[in-house]
Amino acid sequence: MDLIGLPWRITVGPRGLANGVVELTSRRSGESVEMSAEAAVDRIVEIYAAHP
Repeated sequence: MDLIGLPWRITVGPRGLANGVVELTSRRSGESVEMSAEAAVDRIVEIYAAHP
């Protein structure tokens, strides 16, 4: 499911799950990084905590 308007996307797929990672993508820059699901959530929290 794609939530339009959100500047970040977390992609969860079968291959990533098998490797224990998700993909965090910035819609603005298109940059993607693979990390654990916990790290992706922590990164999103960090981003939004810095921009009240």
